[in-house]
Amino acid sequence: MANLSFSGQWTNSSKPYNVDMPFHRITCPAERLFPQNRLLSPIDGFGYRCGCRSSQDYDAKTGQDIADMISDLINKTPLGVVPKVTRTATDLIKKIPIIGPIISPTIEGALKTLDPIKLLLKFLGKKIDALLVDSLIRATPNWVPIDRNPANKKELRWDPRFKDDGREREVDGFLLRSYQRMDSLPLAQWHHWYDWKFTLFPSPDFFGIIGEGNRRRDINTSDLNDPGLKLNRYDGDGGIPGRNVNHTFDCEWDMGAFGPAPGAIFNSPFGVRDWAWPMSGQFMWAIGRAVYDCSHATSDLRSEDLEPGAQPNDFDPGQGEGMMLNQLHPCRAIATARWEAVKFDDNEFHVPAIQFMFFTSKFGGYFDFPRINGEDYEFIVDLPKYAQAEMICDIGSTPTFPLNTLVLRPRLLVKFDFSPFKNARGKVGATPDPVVELLDPPDPARPPEQAKIKFPLTELPDDVEAYGVIVSLGWHDPNLVEAAKVRKVTVSLESVSVHGDAHDNSGAEWVINVGINGRWLRQRFEDVGSKSKLIFDDPKTVTLFLAEDDAVSISAHGLEEDGLDDFFRKPRDLGNPDGGGSPIQVKSLLADRVLRLHTEIKNVSVPFIGRRVDWKQDVDQSDMTRASQVIRAIFARMVVEGAIDANDPLGLIDPNVSDPAGRLGRKNDPDSKSGPDPGVDSPNPFKVKDLLQATQGLGVPVNCQLTAYATEPVGRMGVLAYDPQKIDYRLLYTIKVEPQFETKLK
Repeated sequence: MANLSFSGQWTNSSKPYNVDMPFHRITCPAERLFPQNRLLSPIDGFGYRCGCRSSQDYDAKTGQDIADMISDLINKTPLGVVPKVTRTATDLIKKIPIIGPIISPTIEGALKTLDPIKLLLKFLGKKIDALLVDSLIRATPNWVPIDRNPANKKELRWDPRFKDDGREREVDGFLLRSYQRMDSLPLAQWHHWYDWKFTLFPSPDFFGIIGEGNRRRDINTSDLNDPGLKLNRYDGDGGIPGRNVNHTFDCEWDMGAFGPAPGAIFNSPFGVRDWAWPMSGQFMWAIGRAVYDCSHATSDLRSEDLEPGAQPNDFDPGQGEGMMLNQLHPCRAIATARWEAVKFDDNEFHVPAIQFMFFTSKFGGYFDFPRINGEDYEFIVDLPKYAQAEMICDIGSTPTFPLNTLVLRPRLLVKFDFSPFKNARGKVGATPDPVVELLDPPDPARPPEQAKIKFPLTELPDDVEAYGVIVSLGWHDPNLVEAAKVRKVTVSLESVSVHGDAHDNSGAEWVINVGINGRWLRQRFEDVGSKSKLIFDDPKTVTLFLAEDDAVSISAHGLEEDGLDDFFRKPRDLGNPDGGGSPIQVKSLLADRVLRLHTEIKNVSVPFIGRRVDWKQDVDQSDMTRASQVIRAIFARMVVEGAIDANDPLGLIDPNVSDPAGRLGRKNDPDSKSGPDPGVDSPNPFKVKDLLQATQGLGVPVNCQLTAYATEPVGRMGVLAYDPQKIDYRLLYTIKVEPQFETKLK
């Protein structure tokens, strides 16, 4: 049974020993601490006052022509008549001034595979649906600093005189969810690739970082309560008992910013990479830019739009001022820890160990940090238990004593591995080494239980742009007592069994990310159809060394690629100069994802060939007329590129989520069985000692399966929900347990 309680001395200088939450940030600057003893968060959620935008801000004139044409299209075309819709949508593009005839032939074929009615409904403004407002307008800008307005409690709107880049915040806590998003906004040059999202239950020192907007995540999620839909909230399971699932906090980081897209953490053609990247069910720490996520708000209403007598923090989304989610975005550094056996130089075999991963980078995507060497970071880390008695060794006689003895106390071994992070972006530092200090145990007669690790980043040269290391801590084991606890465990991905319609009427394109104890493998499949069996390419095997109380943890998620992904796959920025008013350059200017404003040619507004949009000058600024021009440019580009066809999320699998029926053993339910079986999933996490009972013998693979269910975002706050009656796919794999060495094992 996992111990997910924050009881005990969780302070800025201590933590209780807890194998399920095995580290904690200490000596954190006081201004970054948000203790749990506050009734209301100091972060009020009022993002409109800091620069977020509402539909009430939208200058509809700039998009009126597009809205009128699409409104006419939807009103006059029967649902599902794709050919007619396609022709009309193509006509729309042809009517884009001057350059329409140049680009329409290249996208007409793509439009034939889409359902424009369904898609355009999602991206139109007030006339049809609010999602254009909620996405495009709110994404202009998508994030603003929570500290932007010093008079936040009094001022109703952001005063641009107080513009700043925002202060950094920290958080650590239990990691509820960890996955790569499929819908990252904004779409243009400010995103290198899709964001990775971490959702945490903060520890007591950081609980107050959960803003008032976060605490209203379930606003407008009526689909979760609709008995006809039977959707379950995905993050409603696997958390900390007794904690409100709304009391969580998100951290996001552009996966193409700190390394090459699709992500430096993933496998390469040369093998499996081990960044020890955080997985659900682990403990995690992060520091980053503290922002409001403008694209998710409880309401479109600003303070000036409130009905008489309504309160700004009214829970009713139709009455109260809109509140935004707050988060760290981007991260500047993260850390996590896992229990796994390690081969130290002073030991003959692998022994139980704690592995602590720390990574920092100045590159965040839309926002880069000036440096990474501004401060050091310290953590308390729990050590593997050491149960051996003191060793007494004879060392020979002397003239006084016939025999001398030497008492050997346990010796902590330390290993630093910088090699996994050498593919990070920029100049990567491989020094200095972290500083490890043993802490005195509660019982002086017992071996130490904890150590302090300091990462001395202030010793880095100014030109170092990234730094990452895995610190392994374990005990010297000359008599092989610790090594005897360890088994060699091989996890082999076999296939993905597709259920349902594969998210597409024709050959779908799937990307699946699978995490195995912090090692992430990425596989892209083409021509996916209903009931397909998808076979993993090499590398698909991960070899682990685990003690009997350690476990194999599996996560999986992904996306079905649509027009949005096609646009994301374009080069981010080819460095093309602005068009200078020449329509003939439009094809080269559309070869990358750089967003450009409309320009005037002979009193006609022509898209795609004006100057490139600048984040601070055009997006994150207070002039709504200029922002409306950006929104118009984004919308026109999405239509032309087919990017209005959003990617579909694939079902998610995590090691701390039970089956909807509560019987498939994802929490090591004692009634569960090992798969594959149409109705029984394997335990996840799967402890080695349980694997030893499930196997037919050492070296004989155990067949396993895990089920993912059809998943979709619901509500204004984008809560992920799944349909427990609709299987998306099943992940099939095997786990083989072997002895680490042939002798001295039971």
